[in-house]
Amino acid sequence: MMAVKDVKPRKSESKTRKRAKTNPRKMIKDLKENDPNKQSSAAGIQNLFQDHLKFFCPVFFAFTKPENQERHRSQEVFLLDSSRVQLREWPHDYIHASWVDGFEKKRQYIASATPHNASMVAAFWRMCVQEKIEVIALLMKPDDEDATLLTTTTKAGDYNVEIETKAEKSFDVLSVSISGKAKHSLKILALNGWTVDEKPPLDVFEKLREAIVENNPSEGPFIISCKHGIFRTGLFLLYDIEYKELAKKNTIRIYDVIQDLRLQRVQFFESRKCFDLIYDVSVEACKKFIDA
Repeated sequence: MMAVKDVKPRKSESKTRKRAKTNPRKMIKDLKENDPNKQSSAAGIQNLFQDHLKFFCPVFFAFTKPENQERHRSQEVFLLDSSRVQLREWPHDYIHASWVDGFEKKRQYIASATPHNASMVAAFWRMCVQEKIEVIALLMKPDDEDATLLTTTTKAGDYNVEIETKAEKSFDVLSVSISGKAKHSLKILALNGWTVDEKPPLDVFEKLREAIVENNPSEGPFIISCKHGIFRTGLFLLYDIEYKELAKKNTIRIYDVIQDLRLQRVQFFESRKCFDLIYDVSVEACKKFIDA
């Protein structure tokens, strides 16, 4: 287990700390060493994990409404009112998806659960049309049982959907054409190598990030999705945000980033297994900025 040396808590109201800049090479070295208090790596990460669960008091009014109970996949995965995507010109405004800010751009991402019934497939496509989505990063195989409604449904409410799939080594590219009530086209990049949550294909993250940029010429918001829009989605968001900060400032702020993400989708990094992986993700981002 790697330890955390330069990763410090968010500034509190009672005490302001000056944050030192950390270059990628030093960050990798620090993450692999013991923390400054000479605790074991596991003990240091456990303390951070307990601290970050205590951060704020969320509000979930839309999530708890009786009429929305069939519109989310699980009653144990909450949706914050403050950041939820709201559907317009639709029979209801609810979908289990959250706006997430990027490194410098507000509402850079939509973190979403995959649709779990026919009604929510139609709502998902409505979200894509409404927000002019050009690319979706689907962090699972397209034939995964939690993805097939999205990747195979050809009729969703008032939408007709045509999907053409091109299999590639790291991820499948699904070209989607929507017609009927509205016309829209987009790409789904389905990461076919991530079959176990705790074993992300970190070596493919950069290829996926580059493919998203290539297929998002307007540089508008794009969707990142997995079963609940939590475990895998949070890890890839962390990678993308840290990559962009490293590219511009040559610094990294792991703990601040995960706290900011949890303010927008409350259950990001809530399991210890996921929390442990954030350091592997951070090292992977740092590696891209070290000269060979």
